[in-house]
Amino acid sequence: MSKIPTHSDLIRYDFECDELNGKELVCFFEYEEEELGSMDEYGLKNEPDYPATWTLQYVYLPDGTDIFGILHDSLLQEIQEAAETHFENQQDDFYD
Repeated sequence: MSKIPTHSDLIRYDFECDELNGKELVCFFEYEEEELGSMDEYGLKNEPDYPATWTLQYVYLPDGTDIFGILHDSLLQEIQEAAETHFENQQDDFYD
């Protein structure tokens, strides 16, 4: 049985971390859909548009230890970028 908690409201992404000798980190992201701002009757924007976002919430080692709070910002950014690329590719494959 896995020691990694399940987060049914979040999206899972597994990341192979070279900095930790190739350990696979289990990451969970919160997804917020894009939000289109309202427009007036003349088609002028009242509010800005906001793009869809993926926000990293948890990073677990294989033993279930959450290491999100101790990872260097550059590694968190690397995980974020890899996951966004992965999620975008999945979405593109879905629509093809």
